[in-house]
Amino acid sequence: MHFSFLPLAFLAIISPASSLSDHPTPADYVQRGGHSVARLGDFIYIDGGWIEQYQGRHGDETPFLTVNSTLSIPLGTSWTNATLNMTDIEKAGAPVLIREAMWTDEARQLIYMWGDVEGALSTHVNDTLTWELTGDGTGGGSWKFENLESPSQMAGLQRASAGAAATCYNTGFNLGGQTTTQNGTAIFVPGLLTYNMSSHTWSNESAAPFTTHGTSVGAEAVCLPDFGPRGLLFLGGITSVDNNWLDPVSALSKSPGVAFDNLTVYDPFTREWYWQTTTGNRPTPRHEFCAVGVQGPQNTYEIYVYSGFATQSTSMLGDFYVLSLPGFMTVVGGYTDPSPDPWSQGIGVFDMSSMSPRTSYDPKAGSYNTPGIVTDWYNNGGVDSVRWSSETVQQLFLGQRKQNTTNLNIPQNSVPKKPNTRVIVGSTFGGVVFLSILVVGIWWFCYRKRSKMAKNKLYKSEVNEAELSSYSPALAYELEHKESTLELQGYQEPVEM
Repeated sequence: MHFSFLPLAFLAIISPASSLSDHPTPADYVQRGGHSVARLGDFIYIDGGWIEQYQGRHGDETPFLTVNSTLSIPLGTSWTNATLNMTDIEKAGAPVLIREAMWTDEARQLIYMWGDVEGALSTHVNDTLTWELTGDGTGGGSWKFENLESPSQMAGLQRASAGAAATCYNTGFNLGGQTTTQNGTAIFVPGLLTYNMSSHTWSNESAAPFTTHGTSVGAEAVCLPDFGPRGLLFLGGITSVDNNWLDPVSALSKSPGVAFDNLTVYDPFTREWYWQTTTGNRPTPRHEFCAVGVQGPQNTYEIYVYSGFATQSTSMLGDFYVLSLPGFMTVVGGYTDPSPDPWSQGIGVFDMSSMSPRTSYDPKAGSYNTPGIVTDWYNNGGVDSVRWSSETVQQLFLGQRKQNTTNLNIPQNSVPKKPNTRVIVGSTFGGVVFLSILVVGIWWFCYRKRSKMAKNKLYKSEVNEAELSSYSPALAYELEHKESTLELQGYQEPVEM
């Protein structure tokens, strides 16, 4: 991994190891994976997954061990990859999960955990309990569980791992994912699950507009705060093969994946689904990648897509793309060698403007600016070439534009509330790794490469242009519309870097 905006610093963590520690020394670290990340205040919290490290004087590798504590990284102070110290937080009985959803409630300084399989135990989580981490403002915190006020709410709701999760408008979302049956077979979990953090109510509805059966594993969800339909954009992933959504996830080696030529947007207030085609150099289908959104100063909204596993292949990708809204145009941001990164503690900070690596983190770096190749596209009238899927979608993305669009050929009619400073912190923990992207807030981990993996080949495949019609789900649920409370697993208040 080798890139980011300095204003938009892209931090990659390929975390290290010491004698069987949850965050070993650089010399002992082998690989880490299966974890999730969330931002709360001025800290990134890393939870779940497993780690492999060297032990003994002969340097023998341990088997994968579950990470039994939650780790935090400070964002309010400067550090180098040689001086960074992560804080350990005891789990206090909270389950160790694989690829769980982490939903943040900034107002109450809480992180909710939602997932299925408990680490190497492959056991299921008690459905009548919810777990939450309360931050203490210093990088520490404590876990506790609460019994559901109405356990009947969970009837028909299935816990899942590796879903497309995000926090948006004080509500946690999780689309799809997988669960494990009693005989050990991983199967898809269909639907879009929601959790309202104020009313503590749960709901589930069909996600059929995203994929045929509403199933998906390894996709990403990005909140579009105050932009377009003010909803969620779903990207990538792999889905059921043929017509049977009960196919085991192992059958996904046959799946072509969800193409990036046709994107799905969900409006949580009207519960409507929309689709729109993209133009430009689109990413190849992939899953367990990284995606993060950031609003530009000239009324665009960029989504950065990095790495991931190629579909129908185990190859780890090293490419980087930028999708810009409202133009729905994509450009290639670069390519990086997915072989191991040689930095201290496996942590690298990337200047995405110069595409060059750094070894230090600075919370006082400059504000985010939209890449020149993107602004040039708008300045040259690129948005006029967009073939909108419907007048409704066109109105959603162009009818509510803001006036701060200097030099950009974009319709406009309102003023942004405040400057947009953005940070992307990515964390790729070696091994079957994850890349965490942090934009002013938390962005999460995506599978990266195995630490011993050599250079990988990009997988090329034909993309399917499946048009998704607008869909109005039958199930309603409460959703708070508070523009000042936008906690997304990836959207928080600005943090300069």
